[in-house]
Amino acid sequence: MTWRLKKEHYQPKHMQPKNIDTYDATMPVFKGSKFWKERGDFNEKASTLNAADYKIEKQKLYKAYKASRSVNSSSLITITLRHGDYMIMNGDQIQKYYEVISKDVVLLLPLTDNW
Repeated sequence: MTWRLKKEHYQPKHMQPKNIDTYDATMPVFKGSKFWKERGDFNEKASTLNAADYKIEKQKLYKAYKASRSVNSSSLITITLRHGDYMIMNGDQIQKYYEVISKDVVLLLPLTDNW
């Protein structure tokens, strides 16, 4: 079973070129998302930049982001499950941010339990 980031978290809407003026440096950057290292570095130094330098650095980031051709995330989490195995996921983070991409999964039976 293999998971990757869902498209809306891999390519966040605020990183689309038309949204360059609304970039929010406080938005979370998920490891494995498109340009996650560059965006993380930019977000860290954004508060120390003056307005002119912030705009220049942001334009460089958007230019490099736009030049990248990747559309979907590569696999980030791989777990081997065999017949009779089960997996317990605590919390909603896996289901919220990731999707199953394995072609070898014939049947995925989600069960929910509240305790």
